[in-house]
Amino acid sequence: MPERQPHPIRAALLGAFAGGIAVGAIYLLVVFSDPHAFTSSSTAPIGLFFLPFYTAVHAIPGAIAGAALGAVIEIWRSRLAAG
Repeated sequence: MPERQPHPIRAALLGAFAGGIAVGAIYLLVVFSDPHAFTSSSTAPIGLFFLPFYTAVHAIPGAIAGAALGAVIEIWRSRLAAG
């Protein structure tokens, strides 16, 4: 019987979600860290419209990292189970 191959789909989805949330939180912290950001320029609030694009773009590396980490953990578990 062939050895079970790792399927890190769940880890990739969790990595993408975590990457998107982390980038979104950092972006919002940077935007709201300056209390005068919205009063100094009339176009400053437009930056908030780009938040979904930033999170989507940065969720891709999170998915890759999550998939890689999931594969490593799955291989590690299978080797420990095999003894």
